[in-house]
Amino acid sequence: MIAITCFMKRPDSGTLRISIDETPALLTIRLEGRVAGEMVTELGRAWSGVRNEVGKRDLIVDLRDTVFVDASGVALLGDIHKATHATFRTNSPLTRYFAEQAMGQGINCTRSQKGA
Repeated sequence: MIAITCFMKRPDSGTLRISIDETPALLTIRLEGRVAGEMVTELGRAWSGVRNEVGKRDLIVDLRDTVFVDASGVALLGDIHKATHATFRTNSPLTRYFAEQAMGQGINCTRSQKGA
């Protein structure tokens, strides 16, 4: 497994931690904090870095520790979903809402317990 973690803090847009875990069958992007403002640009850079690594693997975008997603964040998550049919991992009505917005009210969303 390869794990990459980026921790970003900007005064105007809050904090976002991006963790990327890779196995032969699965790529997981875990987001913790706020996906807003400049942090969306950072997520876009992280996505660009792993986009070609998805291949035939399943992609999970873990939103369980995400507290806010602005319109540009929803658009980027939507682009990721459209390109890969990613599954969004959620654990609350709020994180499920973020996933549904990104999927355009799609159905590829799983609810799981924290730590699962």
